[in-house]
Parts: sequence; C-alpha cells; structure tokens
Amino acid sequence: MDAVAKELAKQAKKNGICEEWYKELRKLTDKRAMVDMYIRGIDFCLANDYPTNDYIREHFKGVMEEKGIFLDDSVNLVNFRYCVALGKTKATIKVTGYKVCEVFAKHQSEVNVVAEGDAFVEIDMFDDSTLCVTSVKGLSKFSWDNYHGEDVDLTHKYYEAREITLTCFIKATDKIDFLVKLTEFEQLFDARGLQRLFVDVHPTKPLVYEVYCKDEISVSKRWSEHNMIGTFKLKLSEPYPLKRVLKYARTSEATKTCTINITTSKYVNVFWGDGRVDEDIAGKNVTLSHEYKENKEYLIIVTGCIDEITSFNSNATIVWNKL
Repeated sequence: MDAVAKELAKQAKKNGICEEWYKELRKLTDKRAMVDMYIRGIDFCLANDYPTNDYIREHFKGVMEEKGIFLDDSVNLVNFRYCVALGKTKATIKVTGYKVCEVFAKHQSEVNVVAEGDAFVEIDMFDDSTLCVTSVKGLSKFSWDNYHGEDVDLTHKYYEAREITLTCFIKATDKIDFLVKLTEFEQLFDARGLQRLFVDVHPTKPLVYEVYCKDEISVSKRWSEHNMIGTFKLKLSEPYPLKRVLKYARTSEATKTCTINITTSKYVNVFWGDGRVDEDIAGKNVTLSHEYKENKEYLIIVTGCIDEITSFNSNATIVWNKL
C-alpha cells in the first residue's frame, strides 16, 4: 500500500498538488482512505485526469465502487451520496426524498439521473460524457379513516418539466456590436412555439430538446478597449421531458416522406425537425406521414407518455428510445 500511496503522491506533485496534500497522501496505507481523498480532491483529479484510468483499473477496482466511483461499468444506483462515472460507464442514478447526490461524469460516460420528491442533485460534466435528467412528480396518495398507513399509486410515475440552465457568453468588438448580437440572440426565442436546443455530444447520439426561455436574460458586461464580453445564465424549460428521438435522411424526391405508425392511448406530439408539429396524436395503428422539402438529415422528437406506447414503427432510425 505504501508503494501505491508514494506513486500517487509522485504523480500528484507533477500535476501541481499543494505540499499539504502531498504529505498527507504519502502517509496513507489504506486504499479506502486513498479513495476518500480522491473524492475530497475530485476537482483536481478530474481536471488532471489523475490518476489515469489504467492506474485506477489496476489498483482500485473492487474497492472504489462502494464509494460511488465507477470505471467502464454499467450500474443502477439508488441514493448514493456520490457518483463518479469514468471511462465508458453507463449509470442510472435514482435520488429520492430529501437525499443529496453529487454526480461527476467524465470521458465517454453516459449518466441518467432520476430525481424524486425533494431530492437535490448537483452535476459536473466533462469531456464527451452525456447526461439525461428527469424529475418525478409527487405520487398520488390516499389516507382512509380507520385504516393504518396509506395507499400509494405506484402504477405510473410522471415527470416534471425539465429545467435546463446554460452558462453563456457573448463576445463583441464594441458596445454597438454587443447590443446587436445580444438582440439577435434574444430574438431567437421570440418565434412562435418551442425552440430546439441541440447539444452535439456524440457523432450519432446528439441530445435534443424542445424548449422555451423561462426567464428574461440578464447580462453581466465587462468592457475594455479591445472587446466587450457579456456573460449570462440562460434558463430554459422543456415542457415535455420524456421523448423518443428518431433520425430521418431525405436524399432525393423518392425519400422525401417519413412515416410513423403508432398505437397509444395517451396523446403524443411529433416534432418533425423542420419546424412543423403534429399534436395530440392517439389511437390504434395511427399512421403519420410527413414530407421534407430539403435533402438533409432531420431529428424527429416524439413526446408524451413514451412508456405507454404499445406499438411503434417507422422508416426513420431510432436514436434514443427514451431520453
């Protein structure tokens, strides 16, 4: 164990760790204590890819998982205090009640977070990691006179609208240029209906959302002789948080039509990716046809109670069965 601690301390010093932490690390003799120190110094470790995944795999697999650190694993977690997803980890994390969870996703990890009740989840994303977050509505509960306890409807769980906050900036050459760019950006959200947010995190599995701007944009400006930079937080809301995402490519007049055949008792909406929407679709073996005008790829979003669709067929390719 001493050899592992000394090697870790040596690597950490090369990455600029402070003297106090360097000395503390060298003294450790237990791998669990080393894992605890990794979590305490998680910002330093993730920023420096320290230690390497190969070193973690060789020395800490089988020990770190109980602390919520996973490398190239597929896991389902409930109410873990921490989750660190490394490598190609696929993690589904459920947080309920008044629990608190901190999530760190790095490399090519894929993380799905489900928050219920008054749970609080803090998330940091790095590299090419991907994330999906949903919040479950409160369950229906009934209390009967002269009976113990309560009845809880667990047949279905429904999700709150997804809130998305983006930290943004606008860079301009002078005040006039800044005002023009800011106005143009704000006007993107003035159009009728929902707007599409596209996050290019993977060449074949992008993240897409139909959103609207929830709050006004408040800009913090910094001016110098050379440029002006405005930073702001953009708060978006996705009213339909569960969806199925398809991809369709129009390559010629012969492939201009995309079709979807669906059976569902609950209403769904279809956002075709070209600005047009079919709303409140329900029934048995309902066929939708949509013609595209331009040759290109389109991402189609089907929103609603995706889990309650009993039949679904399309000549488009499924990108996300549930996102």
